[in-house]
Amino acid sequence: MTDFPRTFGPYELVGEIARGACGTVFRARPRGGGPEVALKALREDAPDAAASDRFRREARMSARLRHPNLVPVLDAGEAEGRFYYTMPVIEGRPLAPGLDAPRLAALLEKVARAIHHAHGQGVIHRDLKPMNILVREDGEPVVTDFGIARDQRRATQLTTAGELLGTPAYMAPEQVSGMAHTADARTDVHALGAVLYYALSGRPPFDATSFVELSAQILHAEPPPLASLSPGVDPRLESIALRCLRKDPARRFASAGELADALAAIPRTAPSRRSRLVPLVSAAAALAAAGSILASGSGDRPVPVRMVRAGSAWIDRSEVTSGDYARFVAATGRKPPPAWRNGRPPKGKERRPVTNVTLEDAAAYAAWARRRLPTVDELRAAAAGVERLSADDVVCAPGALDAGPKDAGSGFDVAASGALHLGGNVAEWTSTASGAGPRLGIVFGGHWKSPWSHCVRLPIEEIPVETRDATIGFRCAAD
Repeated sequence: MTDFPRTFGPYELVGEIARGACGTVFRARPRGGGPEVALKALREDAPDAAASDRFRREARMSARLRHPNLVPVLDAGEAEGRFYYTMPVIEGRPLAPGLDAPRLAALLEKVARAIHHAHGQGVIHRDLKPMNILVREDGEPVVTDFGIARDQRRATQLTTAGELLGTPAYMAPEQVSGMAHTADARTDVHALGAVLYYALSGRPPFDATSFVELSAQILHAEPPPLASLSPGVDPRLESIALRCLRKDPARRFASAGELADALAAIPRTAPSRRSRLVPLVSAAAALAAAGSILASGSGDRPVPVRMVRAGSAWIDRSEVTSGDYARFVAATGRKPPPAWRNGRPPKGKERRPVTNVTLEDAAAYAAWARRRLPTVDELRAAAAGVERLSADDVVCAPGALDAGPKDAGSGFDVAASGALHLGGNVAEWTSTASGAGPRLGIVFGGHWKSPWSHCVRLPIEEIPVETRDATIGFRCAAD
């Protein structure tokens, strides 16, 4: 907790959750007793006076918002010469692909109504994206982070013509063209359409390697048809997403409330096609219990993968391979790992675990494969009984595998469950939420560059969700 005292005004700072350009968020405990809160305080090294003013405006705007699906402001004040405000601690995970049409429509309807409430208070969010929509354990969404919101009730604005604000992949055309200072309700409607598109396909509507290329797509191109990325997508949700994403704000839904009404019209029961799949999934689970091979699907879906029991769930016996990930890239158009050429892994490495993928990439693959990412507890349960590895072991000896991991399924590091490679080879992304906030994800296990002792301890590590690293891969899970 650099440059912050342990005691801060009426609060005791317990630990840092996240750090932004001008503010730091802490988990804090009221000194007079009561539940822990998230305390956001202005940093001493805030860039300039405008950043300080924006921070205070964020607090004032957030304090106007009173909606069950928006994070509320509980308290505000000054301590140690710095402005702060507090919010409830939200335990949840960022919105991820994989929800069926009725649940997704119901969830995003609540988000849209929450944003419509904010608009009614003169607050335009301007940075809506999956990472800022936390889904609690009870399934309720909570919209967070009004750090760059626009206050329509104030004549003086801190954003000027030409200034870019927002997350590029979810920006509206008016934002990428430098007109963020004119953003209105329809700008947030566009972002909600991009979020819906991501939830349906596992990728944002536009994807590019540079901001210049991405801006050109947002301004002039149409997003790829969702049916080409996710066969079987609900056409009503696709129509809603594409209307939100229209270039001309006048052709989008006129308000977030109108968008919410459209989502409310989606039936809240699953289509009969999905209900017919239920006995097939149960039959597949029964086969897995007998050590049989599970097929994830057909056509462009992954090749059959053996699964093993992990507590009350099932996980893949070994990591997702580069060959499987290449099929996902070809089917969805998602950006491949940086070292690949023409959407393909290096020759001869198709059976090695895919690496250099972000947490979002891993979750998108799992949704495409009709599965999910495992939790830390599930991986730990599956790893029970991993033989203690010595310093001479070729897997975990420091530097022994500098050429990269071994092929997935190559047979070393076998747990009692039958799972492979949970001690070494590659660390793996999980779906477990970080207590430090949504910008961090949790990876499990040692990897080919680990000191051998890490492979024995089965470590977990919290790292930024956008990390791409040659030591990090993933496997999938199913209920």
